[in-house]
Amino acid sequence: MACRTRYPVIDGIPSFAAQGVAPAILPGCALSVVIPALNEAASLDQVLPAVEAALTSLKISHELVVVDGGSTDKTQEGVRRHGVLASAASASAI
Repeated sequence: MACRTRYPVIDGIPSFAAQGVAPAILPGCALSVVIPALNEAASLDQVLPAVEAALTSLKISHELVVVDGGSTDKTQEGVRRHGVLASAASASAI
């Protein structure tokens, strides 16, 4: 059976939010963004502030988590410098 419900498409992405209804205030963290990283120290200084700014503009509670897959550079230092949550994972666990 095919789905008969049609959802509005905004910028090419289906929107499942109810039309004409104010967004609900969600308790806790409403959005978690997880960024996998492996030897990304050089790019974190650009990526993390840009993602944080985009999340802040949404005006919802959020968290940004970087999962380090066993970097041998200074990825962990970059994550800490930006105050982002970090998780280290072994390469075999990814």
